[in-house]
Amino acid sequence: MFASLLKRGLLLGAVTSLSTSALYSEDLSETLRTLKILQFHKDYQESKTLESSSPTLVYLYDIHEIDKADSKLTELFSKAHTFGYSIQKKFIGENEDANYIKEKLSMSNEELDLRLRHHSNFVFVHKEKLFKPPMGINIPDVDSWVAKCQSPIIKMTSTQYFGFSRRYINDDEAFIILVKNLNEDTKLVVEKYSRYKYKVPFIQLDDATADRLQIKDGVTIVRPFSKYDGDFDINDLGKLKHIHFENQDLNFENFDSWVKQNSTPKLTYCDSFDKIYPMFNKIYNGPLKAMYVLTSQMNPNSKKYEEMLKALLKIQEKYAGNLQVIILPNDEITKKLGVLRDKKLRMFRKPEVRFLDFSKMIGTEENQGKFPVIDCSDDKSKCGELVDSYYTRKNNFDKKITYEFLEQFVDESLKGEYAQYYETDTLPCSAIRKLCARDFTKEVIDYDGDVIVELYGKYCPGCRAFKSKFNEMAKRLKNEKVPVTVAKICVDYNMVPEISGKKPYTPIFWFYKKGQKEAPIEYKGKYDKEELYQFIRSNLTQEKV
Repeated sequence: MFASLLKRGLLLGAVTSLSTSALYSEDLSETLRTLKILQFHKDYQESKTLESSSPTLVYLYDIHEIDKADSKLTELFSKAHTFGYSIQKKFIGENEDANYIKEKLSMSNEELDLRLRHHSNFVFVHKEKLFKPPMGINIPDVDSWVAKCQSPIIKMTSTQYFGFSRRYINDDEAFIILVKNLNEDTKLVVEKYSRYKYKVPFIQLDDATADRLQIKDGVTIVRPFSKYDGDFDINDLGKLKHIHFENQDLNFENFDSWVKQNSTPKLTYCDSFDKIYPMFNKIYNGPLKAMYVLTSQMNPNSKKYEEMLKALLKIQEKYAGNLQVIILPNDEITKKLGVLRDKKLRMFRKPEVRFLDFSKMIGTEENQGKFPVIDCSDDKSKCGELVDSYYTRKNNFDKKITYEFLEQFVDESLKGEYAQYYETDTLPCSAIRKLCARDFTKEVIDYDGDVIVELYGKYCPGCRAFKSKFNEMAKRLKNEKVPVTVAKICVDYNMVPEISGKKPYTPIFWFYKKGQKEAPIEYKGKYDKEELYQFIRSNLTQEKV
């Protein structure tokens, strides 16, 4: 606290000593110009223009970046020189600067504002080159992107290529893009896409190697033959396939669509935590509907497994664009995704199937015996806003996995005719209000009444173990018409000041008493529903008669 006040005092003193008139000037740009002198260490040179004779990363900032930009620059600056580029900064709080940058980078006001408030507020500059990064790029990935800006297409000899491809293409989801004899228009599109896909290698081979591999002029995807794409010929497994882009009218949009369609197998195989995010990218940027196939304990080399894949491939082909089929071979991953395996089926090595509709969000407040359903298929951003306080609609398939049975299941699920299925661990309780960061203040702090809040972790064993008992206690309070609101909030995904530092390893309960919300009472007893019930009753606000 003292350090913060001291910093403010020094800042104000420095501004005043530099230019008192500027601080009180009616011209806001003069004030901002004064402030920018004080914001960063002298190590970071202020860029005068968006031009540089050497590779340079220019960090864009405005008045909103004063508190957070310095740490980002420090992280980049500490290693930038080892990758052959320097760091500069440019203040764009003045209209002429902002307009100039927007024009040079073809950015709208909305895009520039988003970049300034996220991890994408920098540009690469080298001579006449000027590039902006993909939105939301992570700081650790900046070096890869800068390398792509300088050399989007890597030239390789035969020896280099075969060794590189063997190391890089190590599973069904990995791929490389080869280019050969591109015309100038096509080359510009490919280079732009290479910077956009900064983690994917774009390679140009020497003529002898290209001819040996029978690479055609244009663009070719190289990836492995995979049984998840219907390649069951044992002679092909372990080899690489080449998929050539036949469309001559290449632009960024159709090239992106082609890569998405051909770079990975038809069936998504999610066997590691690193693949969860790309998997959800496929779902949210595509059909918003998925079919999870839980296959732990199955032998992936068995005839039964192959027959299952053939049925799933037919389903994926029929419902392409409306459904994404995802195979989950790991129980730990299914738990992380909020899906539980049936112990009996798991023991008998039988797969299980769930249909999830991410466009239908289920509320937790029951109304006339039903939970509300929010359809966000027309506004995908709404799904993201509701994910913490709503549940995803889910159906369970419990028949033998054949194409005919699966087809009927998917048809009924897409029409909404299949009964909603709840995992025992995700069943909404009408007596408990599920909160998120957005509504915590309104529902707890500003609410004119007593509230008991459970702070829980999504994967916390103690929270899972006590969940059913907590639900039973909440229903008892509701049936007895006890004047208290029972709520819960997941601290893994919700950061609010009122609960910072209270992340549980077992569930934590806070009683927010009416009129005393600034001093909640923590429950310190055993995780026993009767003891918690008595704690709540004993702390209820006594209304004056």
